[in-house]
Amino acid sequence: MTSPQRTPIQLHPQSQEDPISLREKALEKELTHLRMINTTLDTLVTTIESTTSDINTFNNGTSNAKRMMDKWTEILTQASFTGQMLDDEEWTPQGDEGGREGGLREESAVEEELRILQRRLMTVELENIVLNKKLEKEMQEKRERWNRAEELANKRKRELGLNVAGTGNTRRKLNR
Repeated sequence: MTSPQRTPIQLHPQSQEDPISLREKALEKELTHLRMINTTLDTLVTTIESTTSDINTFNNGTSNAKRMMDKWTEILTQASFTGQMLDDEEWTPQGDEGGREGGLREESAVEEELRILQRRLMTVELENIVLNKKLEKEMQEKRERWNRAEELANKRKRELGLNVAGTGNTRRKLNR
């Protein structure tokens, strides 16, 4: 005679899990999600700091370019004047008339060159303003996304019964 197979009786079916373990799994999943958000925000902060550094470098370059243009204008003015005086056979160091005419021509050339340089400077400054506004807009959008993510995280914490206090540290880090 063959003996019938016995199957053990299960008191708790396997498909039903302990409510505590379900809560722990939900908390672990939420923790993983929050860590991913934190990593993304750290990357965002690094990008903003890098962009700020690039803008500062650009501003310094613009200032240096203006100083160099001023010096170059002075050098060109002096070189132009000297060249005109050397080419003018009638000019004598003691004579005023030849120097005055050459000086007037030189002044108008210098003024024209100065106008051109001022236009170039205005163009660079306008580009700088546009870049600054674009950066401010991007930073505002990122702050808004951050606030939405923080609100969502707080909502999830409340749903899971976690303490919502202490979320200000990450905001301070973003506003650096």
